[in-house]
Amino acid sequence: MDELLAIAQRQSDPALLLEAHHAAWNTNFNLAELVSSRDHTEQGRRLYDPHEHRTHKFLYGGHDPGVCSRSYGGMALCLLGYPDRASESANSAVALAEELAHRDSLANALCLGAFTHQFRRDLSRCGECADAAVTLCREPEMPSWLAMATLLRGYSLAARGQAREGISQMRQALAAVSAMGREVSAPYFRALLAEALGQVGQVEDGLDLLDEALAFIDKTG
Repeated sequence: MDELLAIAQRQSDPALLLEAHHAAWNTNFNLAELVSSRDHTEQGRRLYDPHEHRTHKFLYGGHDPGVCSRSYGGMALCLLGYPDRASESANSAVALAEELAHRDSLANALCLGAFTHQFRRDLSRCGECADAAVTLCREPEMPSWLAMATLLRGYSLAARGQAREGISQMRQALAAVSAMGREVSAPYFRALLAEALGQVGQVEDGLDLLDEALAFIDKTG
């Protein structure tokens, strides 16, 4: 990550610098370096031009960096204590993705936006984003985004009183994530399922999931 930034700075290439920041805001967020993640999203937004960088969604990661900077910016801002700014950032990610009419970028905006709204405990908006993402990602299937959206939709249902259906969807999504080997978000997914199980009195099952999540975090950092 640092090497990517150094190379882009040496070459004085704004496009490469944008993508170096793109790698950094994602990595730092998953390492819980939230201030750094937010700072990289802000630098990315300053560098981003939707016309100049329109090909990036095909070259780097399969989604638009301007959308992603807003998506990750929303999550980081919320966890840093700025819920209103976070919501604005998440909503602007969806608006930009819709303007670009790029499916994977819209999946990014909707799924990560659902996380931001879940962090804010805005369960209605979380559910709306997750529902839209499930519909978007189902046909043709986008398995990684679909699993994430299904889990967040299940969480929203469980938190709003539809516990059986919500927990069933969350278990299905967690199994799909594990089968794909995409474990970076699995500890948090387990925590959300544990919370839902606790609400219906399945406390021991929930605690077991939290133990699994903590063990994974200890193993991977």
